[in-house]
Amino acid sequence: MNKLTLCSFLIVLIFLFLLDQINPANAQELMSLKEQIRWEKDAANMVLVPAGRSVIGDQLDGLDPNSSIVSFDGFYMDQTEITVGQFKQFVAETDYSFPMWEQVGQYSPTDDHPMIYVNWYDANAYAK
Repeated sequence: MNKLTLCSFLIVLIFLFLLDQINPANAQELMSLKEQIRWEKDAANMVLVPAGRSVIGDQLDGLDPNSSIVSFDGFYMDQTEITVGQFKQFVAETDYSFPMWEQVGQYSPTDDHPMIYVNWYDANAYAK
């Protein structure tokens, strides 16, 4: 009986914590956003990642002392990975410099494979 009471208490506690995280201002904004959109630039289906909080930092061997909890606004993200073909088209249209094509070809040999060896700057340039 004690285990059942403890489990029930923990469930209620977690529920109350999650309920406290709801921000009414963000809830109204979220309701006005579509869950999916199609990006005109590359016709990619995008899904809404709602605003929330996340731990930034290494958690492999326990919580990193340098990690922190950050809040972020909602944003849209492609539903699938960018393919090599899509990234090639971006490079051709924008003259973007990408020096890693030889390495990409070793592990993603066709235009239908996911694009790899992309850093934050490459992804940011693609997303603009």
